[in-house]
Amino acid sequence: MIQIHHTGGERMFNKRVNSWMSVFGLLGVLGFLGFIMEEPIFLTFFTFFGFFGFYWEGKLNKERIDERLKDNFSKAQRYGYRLGMTLIFLTIILCSREFSNYKNTLMLQMTLISLVIAITLILVPMLTYHFDKGNLDD
Repeated sequence: MIQIHHTGGERMFNKRVNSWMSVFGLLGVLGFLGFIMEEPIFLTFFTFFGFFGFYWEGKLNKERIDERLKDNFSKAQRYGYRLGMTLIFLTIILCSREFSNYKNTLMLQMTLISLVIAITLILVPMLTYHFDKGNLDD
């Protein structure tokens, strides 16, 4: 999650995050162990794909915090979290009507919810960066 820190006279996003940390997103591949071993708990590893959002956070660390960046961050949160919560809600509703096998339903829900969380964790810093650079409009 993006946090704003004060460092001396200069303000920046989470100073401990660097773009290279997005490599930890590769741990999301371990989520496929859930299908291989048929154990739903391993499907939560798909959430690690959210570490790819650190690439965008690392790019934001180079930017100076101003009102425009704060507004763009708020706008990105609004879009990203709204999309994420909508997709999770639809996943729960659709999965409850589709399958009669409990374990398959659980595995599908855990996979989709983990992927949606990862997408949201990537989407918010990415949208913040693109809104700030003027690549995207409302």
